Amino acid sequence: MVSDRPDTHTPPNPVDSQIEEIRLDEVGYEEWTLISEYLRYYEDKPPPQPLPCPLISSSLRGFANEWDCNFIEALDIDQLMRLMIAASYLGISNLVELTCAQLATFVRGKGPQAIRASLGLPEPTKEQMARLREFFPNLM
Repeated sequence: MVSDRPDTHTPPNPVDSQIEEIRLDEVGYEEWTLISEYLRYYEDKPPPQPLPCPLISSSLRGFANEWDCNFIEALDIDQLMRLMIAASYLGISNLVELTCAQLATFVRGKGPQAIRASLGLPEPTKEQMARLREFFPNLM
């Protein structure tokens, strides 16, 4: 069902008759294009098999099908993160799993410094580190 506002879509919810409004402008054009490509591919195919968790490799090859691997490996880290957020927002669980798994392969075996450098993140301040130690005492 399309709502009265042109920038929203209200899909029927078969689970419990509640209707949830999805703001179409929350997802960018590039993400819509990627999501459309993914959904069109799986339109007449069975959903992909669940990926192993935790991943035991730094590659999805051998765990995901070839099309999924080619699709997800073509994305840079910024595209991957935006697609992950959009797929989560839209509730496309198979695509969320695939993007999360690809992110996991990206950081697998890297230390915090290498991950920060790859993502272009600054070094945390002393105050930020103190807060992290406070919230996660067993990890720091």
